[in-house]
Amino acid sequence: MASVFKRKSKDGKSFTWRAVVRIKGYPITSKTFERKQEAEDWGQETERHIKQGQFKFEMHKLQHTYEDLMVRLYGDGALEYHRSFKKTRSQFEYWRKRLGNYALIHITSELISEERQLLMNEPTSRGLKRTPGTINRYMAVLSSTFNYAIKRLRWLNENPCSNLLKIKDNAKRENQEVLLSLIL
Repeated sequence: MASVFKRKSKDGKSFTWRAVVRIKGYPITSKTFERKQEAEDWGQETERHIKQGQFKFEMHKLQHTYEDLMVRLYGDGALEYHRSFKKTRSQFEYWRKRLGNYALIHITSELISEERQLLMNEPTSRGLKRTPGTINRYMAVLSSTFNYAIKRLRWLNENPCSNLLKIKDNAKRENQEVLLSLIL
């Protein structure tokens, strides 16, 4: 069972709660919360994940956010040689605004699927709906940032975008344009 301790905050007026999980044969894991119930819930959940072999100890300590990833991506100059960075900059910034506060280990395929659905339903600045091809490009930009976190930074083990299928693009429109150009 996880131990929960009441601790005074640095200001000396308020309290925080620290949950500590100790299981023989595993590293000690702890986290601080503002409420006792949150600390107890986290302790029980963490114990369950450890016993099932699903808890990632190395990832628990590294709580990098998506914002941290973007800062590192820009700072390392990884986008300097990106062929179409000027065109895709708005897409990078869109994901930075939407996912910036999330810790990377909490960004799941389900969350990304929900965000993709929002992207499909949300109108552009001109009031139009995005095409399936545009949404696929947004997803490709997002996937590339996770690939950078995996390959270069080693902050993640897998890309949460890899389980999502591309949206079927409307090829009829392209075919119609080709036919019109042949006729004219």
